[in-house]
Amino acid sequence: MTLPALAALRARFPDAPLTLVGNRAVAPLVQLAELADRWIDFDAVAVASLFVPEGAECFGARAGLRSEGAHRAPLQAAVAWCGDPDGVLRRNLEQLGAEHVLVAPSRPSVGAHGVRPRIHMADHLVGTLQSLGVGPRDASAPIRLDVPATLAANAHARLTRLGLAGRRWVAVHPGSGSASKNWPVERLATLVERLPSTVGASALVLAGPADEDAVAQLLARLAPPPLLVRDLPLPELAAALQHADAYVGNDSGPTHLAAMLGRPTLALFGPTDPALWAPRGPRVRVLHHPPLADLAPDVVLNALAGLLRQP
Repeated sequence: MTLPALAALRARFPDAPLTLVGNRAVAPLVQLAELADRWIDFDAVAVASLFVPEGAECFGARAGLRSEGAHRAPLQAAVAWCGDPDGVLRRNLEQLGAEHVLVAPSRPSVGAHGVRPRIHMADHLVGTLQSLGVGPRDASAPIRLDVPATLAANAHARLTRLGLAGRRWVAVHPGSGSASKNWPVERLATLVERLPSTVGASALVLAGPADEDAVAQLLARLAPPPLLVRDLPLPELAAALQHADAYVGNDSGPTHLAAMLGRPTLALFGPTDPALWAPRGPRVRVLHHPPLADLAPDVVLNALAGLLRQP
C-alpha cells in the first residue's frame, strides 16, 4: 500500500536521496522497485530514539543520518505515517534539520459522525503528500520490480525441480494476516483438486511464516499432497510469481504482490472492504463475499477461468 506513495515521492523529487524506515522483510522489495536509496529497520534501537523527547541526536548518531555535513546534503523533508499525539516525533525530526515535517495518519481519520471515509489506502497515503507538492499524477506510473537475473534463474530452476517449467500452473496462497480473512481450507482444497480438470493447471501452494495452520489443514485434506514452497523471501517470491499463469489468494501481501507483478490475480475478500484494501494491477478481479465461508468453489473456479481467458 505504501509503494505508490514512495513512487510519487520519487517522481516528484527524482534527485533527492530517499531513506526509508520500515519493516525489514519488505526492504528488498522496495529496493527492487528502486524506491529507496537507503533502508533503516524500524526495529532498530536508533529508530526508537525518535519517539522519546530529545532523541534526535541519538538517532542521528546511531543511524548515521545527519542533517548537514561534508558528505551529506541537508535533510529536505521527513514523512511519517503514524500517530504522534504529543508531537515528540515531529520535534525530533525538526531537530534533525528537516525543512518540512509531515506527520499523517496511516489510515483516513474517522469523521464527525464516526465514519471512516471509504478511500483506498494507497490513495490515502498519496493524498497525505499534498503539502509537499505531490499529487495523484506523480503516482500514476506503474511500479516496476526489476528482479535480478540471478533470482530469475533461481526461480526457473526451482520451478523446473517442481516439474512446473513449461506447464500451466496457478499460485495458491491459503493464508493472510488474520484467520478471519481466509477462505475455508475445505473449499480451497476443492479448488486445488479441480484445477487440472477445470482450467488445465496445476497448483503451487505458497506457505509463509504466518500460514502454518492454514497450510497444515489444507495438506490434511489433499492426497496426494500439492506442490508446495515455504517461506520464500519477497524477492524470490516475486521471481517465482512472474512465471505463474494466475494467482488465487485472500486479502494478503502476496496477493498484492502478484497483482503488482501483472499476473492474473483473483483476490478473495470477506470481512475487509475491497474499496479500501483491494490489490491493484492490470489483471485483477476481486470476489467480495462476506461471509467467505459461503463462497462456493464453483464461483471461484469460474472467475479464475475468466481471468485466464483474458488477453
